[in-house]
Amino acid sequence: MTFLSIAFAVFLVGFASVSGAGCKPNCPKCPPLWTFYNGHCYRFSGAAKNFNEAEKDCQGYVQLGQGHLVSITSAGEEELMYMVLESALGTVSKDIWTGMTDQAREGTFIWTDGTEISYTNWATNQPSRSGSSTDCVCMRSGSGWNDVSCTTRMPYICKMLSTK
Repeated sequence: MTFLSIAFAVFLVGFASVSGAGCKPNCPKCPPLWTFYNGHCYRFSGAAKNFNEAEKDCQGYVQLGQGHLVSITSAGEEELMYMVLESALGTVSKDIWTGMTDQAREGTFIWTDGTEISYTNWATNQPSRSGSSTDCVCMRSGSGWNDVSCTTRMPYICKMLSTK
């Protein structure tokens, strides 16, 4: 090898080390057009679908066996959802589906991805009283979460685990 070949090889190795300096070998990854946050990937869909159609669409984004309507576990994650919405639409004044529902058992809300409910941000007088036909939960900008009819059509955000 010539001196220039060796010098170039050393440069490439050094560049590769520096360009990946902020990331360990198993960096979390999200597919293109998805947003990474705290070990998960998020993607907004502007297509207005009912709850079950939106959940089915999110399950189509299977990565490591996961893909569901968004489960929200903290105020920070909820804020991120509003930022994703604003980035996609230029506004946050839109209702969007979350993955919370009590379709299986009235009054017992669950996340479709099985995540434990550890955070909520219900609007005043929500959720509606038991026995109503409002079994699916959406985020309403500025007023919190609301349970509405699952047949309502609105945009949604999908969530899945990032890969390593």
